[in-house]
Amino acid sequence: MRTENRNSEGECYQVNNRVQAIYDDSYHGLTSLKIDKIPVFDEEPYTICIQGYHVSNSDAYLNISNEELLQSGRSRVVSTSAQEVLEEYLRNHQNITRKVEGRLVYQ
Repeated sequence: MRTENRNSEGECYQVNNRVQAIYDDSYHGLTSLKIDKIPVFDEEPYTICIQGYHVSNSDAYLNISNEELLQSGRSRVVSTSAQEVLEEYLRNHQNITRKVEGRLVYQ
């Protein structure tokens, strides 16, 4: 959500509709991050799902070393093709009721 990432060249990850992130441009950081309206805490473990490319390049794109990723638990491959998973989901779940929910808020 950093300002330098908003030039159409930066990385932008999709976020689940249960996530809300508030970024303060003057502070240059998140002021709030919630999942299901519950604040996320640095000390708590969370399970994430990312594509293999981002795992391999986690240091460059996420500022998390591969060693740090592996310290938190065993990784699992749940699909070899994210595109096939997405296509299957969209075929079976038409997105006709979605609206802008305020997942990512910039202040």
